[in-house]
Amino acid sequence: MARGIRQKEWQIAKAVPDDAAWLFALYPKSLVQLLTNRKLRDREEIERFLHPDYARDLHDPFLFRDMEKAIKRIGKAIKEQEKIVVHGDYDADGVCASTVLVTALRALGAKVDAYLPNREKEGYGLKEVTVEKLAKKGVTVLITADCGISSNEAISRGNARAIDTIIVDHHHASKILPSAYAILNPVVPDESYPFKYLAAVGVAFKMVQALVSDRGMELLDIEVRAINREALEKWLLDVVAIATVTDMMPLVGENRALVSYGLVVLNKTRRTGLKALIEAAGLEMGHTTVNSSNRKQLNASTIGFQLGPRINAAGRLEHANGAYDLLMSDQVDQAMAWAQNLNDINKRRQKITEQVMKEAYAQVKDHLDTTPIITAYAPEWHIGVLGLAAGRLLQRYGLPTMVMSDKNGTITGSGRSRNGFHLVDALDTMSELFSSYGGHAQACGFTLKEKKLREEFVERLHTYAKKVFQKHPPQEILLIDAVLTLQELTWELYEILQKFEPFGQANPQPKFLIEQATILDTQTVGNGKHLKLLLGQDGAVARRAIGFSMGEQWFTKLTKNDTVDVVTELMLNEWQGNKELQLRLVDIKKHTTGAVSVNS
Repeated sequence: MARGIRQKEWQIAKAVPDDAAWLFALYPKSLVQLLTNRKLRDREEIERFLHPDYARDLHDPFLFRDMEKAIKRIGKAIKEQEKIVVHGDYDADGVCASTVLVTALRALGAKVDAYLPNREKEGYGLKEVTVEKLAKKGVTVLITADCGISSNEAISRGNARAIDTIIVDHHHASKILPSAYAILNPVVPDESYPFKYLAAVGVAFKMVQALVSDRGMELLDIEVRAINREALEKWLLDVVAIATVTDMMPLVGENRALVSYGLVVLNKTRRTGLKALIEAAGLEMGHTTVNSSNRKQLNASTIGFQLGPRINAAGRLEHANGAYDLLMSDQVDQAMAWAQNLNDINKRRQKITEQVMKEAYAQVKDHLDTTPIITAYAPEWHIGVLGLAAGRLLQRYGLPTMVMSDKNGTITGSGRSRNGFHLVDALDTMSELFSSYGGHAQACGFTLKEKKLREEFVERLHTYAKKVFQKHPPQEILLIDAVLTLQELTWELYEILQKFEPFGQANPQPKFLIEQATILDTQTVGNGKHLKLLLGQDGAVARRAIGFSMGEQWFTKLTKNDTVDVVTELMLNEWQGNKELQLRLVDIKKHTTGAVSVNS
């Protein structure tokens, strides 16, 4: 029988005992519970978490072992007016990292341009043919942004053509590193930089920090026109925040400080292109391209669901230059046109993704009970949405997922994972099948050498997954912070939750279990896509609840007066100037006893 809705195992965090809570008597007990759930028990750790500090929490960029070498080479290039090219990736991280580097280098007097590849025609990463093209144009310094760490052949070709390559990346590195001039990547073997979870835009920003520091100025050894170095650095934080959130990097440690301060900058951004994109996304209250005083407060959720997808959409369906040019634009009319174009592309991307999801679901639905990993393939699926489809299948079923399509006669795919299944480790066991591959533990991309290898790849992938999971498909665990009543979901609690912003990877929005709630009303919105409930409990004030993308799964299974247990997040709903607390549904179960375990 098909799995349909895959049940998650709910685990409630163990309550903080009273004799421990008194140690943090200055904090409300609900706050102490949330801190403890995130394994924050030391006063210094808690202070860093609740109050990120730019000066205190950011590491010295020269802790990168090759940073000094990279800065000196850039100084030589600026002094001699060599041609520099920043070769980015076509996703939001690559686009934003390229924006950061080009903006800073131009401010320092460099002769620099960006090159972003076409996803369909060129594929991911630095290619030998691109290096040849750049060499013919006289480029002597190449800086990669969100790629390069697996481009051994292309970088060797660059060396032969007198191009010095500086890698700015954060992806998994193979055992044999490229012969680059310098490598800035926190996860390469023996790298001394202490924080390992930077996005590529974070690594690019560390390079800028190094460039504009006093030590960097000495190493550059160039005459720089009068610029405010601190302002140059900090006004880049808006795009740093966008890419760090969109690339789903853990929002802890240095990333938490970068995104926290980046959100401050984003909410008063000077970028004409970003202002236009914010307005095109419907985040303005009135026409405020120049004046942001009427803008809604932007947060990590805004980035993840509104801005990031629009920036990514350009590279998915057309060319990432559309997003890069927008971020670099200083012309209002031009920026508005480009922003609207991104909006239109994103709508088209949504429709394509929905169609791929329907077809993928039809392929996999009858095998979900017997497989430890989902694989789906159709030759006509657009390669730009494969990662999105894999992520959606993972979210729905909790199983690691690979989605593939045919690109010019070769099989290209994207994977998404959690539950301890490391995607790149899996691909490493069959590396001879690929012409290229790379990524992280939870996200990967690959291209098979030959189309006929797809069946062997799928078979070996399933065999590997069965060993990892010991023949038992993983059950997704949903961690719950506390059991609350509807009456306890107050404005006071909401204010406490704001201390945990920005939410994201490794710092999820707190989740609460509401037991034995009564459904007072049920409906769908968004053409049946989203589920909307009115919940009551023991005569308390009823709360509205919205379940995004849950309408199709749940609407026909729930009726008025049903008793349900729901896992929710507390959110603010703003509409036409009105504000009210609302619940975001994470998961639903018909009420039964003993269905929830306590996580010890």
